[in-house]
Amino acid sequence: MEKTEEQISFNMSQIKCKNTLIERMLCEELKKRKLRFRTNDKTVFGKPDVVFKGKRVAVFCDSVFGMVSIGKTIKRN
Repeated sequence: MEKTEEQISFNMSQIKCKNTLIERMLCEELKKRKLRFRTNDKTVFGKPDVVFKGKRVAVFCDSVFGMVSIGKTIKRN
């Protein structure tokens, strides 16, 4: 069953790109740690979710990675 253009347009309009739960949790934790940042900065290529201007660091929040609790250390091999 193929979807019509109207159905596809409606589905795409429902996808949030700002103020997602993961982004809000990350921003809340960064504020607790008193870090200065900007959200959804249009002047940076790709419009990342969080930007640290002075450090030249951009963060993109991914919904799959967001399942990990923010604030916990992730052990990497």
